[in-house]
Amino acid sequence: MSTNGGPFICSLQSLEIHLNDEIRQHLSDQYSSHLTIDDGNHTEEKTQKESRDCSLGAIFSAMKRPPAFTTCRVNLIRSSREEVLSELQNLLSHIPQLEVVEDAGFSDIINIVPKAQDDCDSQSKNPDDKGYQKTTLSNSTGPDDHENDEGGGRTNAKGEAETSNSMFHHWQSRKEQGWSMNYRSVVCDRFCGEAVLRGSDIFVKGILAADTNIQAGEKVAVYADIPQKIESQKVLRGMKLDQYRGRCVYLGLGRAECSRNEIFSKAQGVGIIMSLDPKDRVGPPLPPLYGVLPNKMMLQNLPSVLVGHALNPRPNDVILDMCSAPGGKASHLASLVRNQALIVACDKSKKKVMAAKELFARMGASCIIPLALDATNCCIGNVGNVGDKNVQQIIAEGQVGKEGLKEIKKFYEKSFDKILLDPPCSALGLRPKLFIAQETLKELQKHAEYQRKFVEQAVKLLKVGGYMTYSTCTINGDENEGMVSHILRAHPCMELMPIELPNAWRQKNIGRRGLNGFGLSTNELDCVRRFEPNGTADTMGFFVALFRKRF
Repeated sequence: MSTNGGPFICSLQSLEIHLNDEIRQHLSDQYSSHLTIDDGNHTEEKTQKESRDCSLGAIFSAMKRPPAFTTCRVNLIRSSREEVLSELQNLLSHIPQLEVVEDAGFSDIINIVPKAQDDCDSQSKNPDDKGYQKTTLSNSTGPDDHENDEGGGRTNAKGEAETSNSMFHHWQSRKEQGWSMNYRSVVCDRFCGEAVLRGSDIFVKGILAADTNIQAGEKVAVYADIPQKIESQKVLRGMKLDQYRGRCVYLGLGRAECSRNEIFSKAQGVGIIMSLDPKDRVGPPLPPLYGVLPNKMMLQNLPSVLVGHALNPRPNDVILDMCSAPGGKASHLASLVRNQALIVACDKSKKKVMAAKELFARMGASCIIPLALDATNCCIGNVGNVGDKNVQQIIAEGQVGKEGLKEIKKFYEKSFDKILLDPPCSALGLRPKLFIAQETLKELQKHAEYQRKFVEQAVKLLKVGGYMTYSTCTINGDENEGMVSHILRAHPCMELMPIELPNAWRQKNIGRRGLNGFGLSTNELDCVRRFEPNGTADTMGFFVALFRKRF
């Protein structure tokens, strides 16, 4: 906390995610309508506990925190779950508070979970265990609140313990502003802060402000900047800490990998390695996995994995991923069929497609054809005319541009056996989320309008008898159940199909039914899968629906 016009420093628990009043009321109304279940014959009031679980406040409180586990999806083209499991266990064996376990639901998933503090030798922990959500520093505004009981206070650049006297004992204004008196400090941007809460270290490009005289090897306190709308409070990279006047949240302690001067002069590289000691960090002690087994696995949020399994790709399928970047879901489809299908992965941004192309090559996903095209306008009409070309012919005849991408912009109607549609969304389900960018209800509602354009093209491009998944990473019902209702109403040829969940997921209540209030029947609500940030599964907010084209 600050005085005298200094920064506003808060703990993760006390951080309030600012949300436009209209948006908050709009989302609250959606969840209020879910407090009753109407099947057309009777209305059943939910229990008081279930009502609390559905409250928007509980959702946003959970959204600030990261899930307490990391999910790794195995690339079956280059490896097996047994091989990746063994390698991860060896790589992480030096971190006693973690264990690597097979997911009980899908055979290509591995979870990295913190061991319960009171039972570090247990081998049966699951990611939905509430014990993993306990963090020792969630109430802390800085390291001075919780110094290590074993004398783990300030250290010098050589890692040697220094005296218990405060480093800045003479700097009264620093204490009044709320900065640590025992450690030099840095402020990173909020994207970096969210990644840190998931286990990442800090790259130099993510650091905005820092104390002077930071040296390589020194233990430093880390804070994340929460963006401000006021221009004068925006942070310029390279700012000295005593000039910072923004709003930030404490993340924990880390070790500087380079000096302050190098932090702001380097173009790339790690600037700070975060401590894995639960006493030194906010959030679970999850490991940084950047660059770990990059050909054999990739990080993917648990609900996101359901999309590929729900679409159920088969050998010889012709599949379209309409909004593919960064490429995780398309590479999952290729992994499931071991390259025995044709997958077109497209995105409007050529830069993003080029990055996805590199991912596909690294994963050995040779069946994927990356394309830079506008998926809201990628369908050629007049299907059935003599001379219409199938996907294979169009790809074979497509010219290769200077970036190495086929210059293909459109396909004929009814060309694809399966379509994966994961359109741009409001992302009001990502965890952790320290800031929400949407400023008005109108801005929020534009997402659903844009998503309908992708739906129109997808329905045309899908073959009769083909399947389509629709998914988002938001809790906003307009983009989820509301979009399902729109698809069924505007396209009678489409029918909703149930998504089969693994028994282990059903037993743990991973993936709930949909929200009421959007015109879907009880059976239709039971078909879709919704994941809440405050659910027992401790996942991100996510939504998946599966459709079949009847005629």
